[in-house]
Amino acid sequence: MPLIDVGGVRLYVPCLVVGFADDLIAAAALGRQVATAIPRARYGEIPDAGHHGYLEQPGRVNAELFQFLSAKETA
Repeated sequence: MPLIDVGGVRLYVPCLVVGFADDLIAAAALGRQVATAIPRARYGEIPDAGHHGYLEQPGRVNAELFQFLSAKETA
């Protein structure tokens, strides 16, 4: 889980970065870079989706979120 320092308090929290494969505004490659910069973050990419991928592919986005939120993290 990523480490976040908030006012000197360190929090260990899960992090998911979701990118949309056909997004021309926030390119998927940038999402991958963000996920790489956060220790142990997970990256999920939604195919056949542009900038509003959550509207274009709601089932796939929900499945990605459900899988992430259902995962049991071990630190």
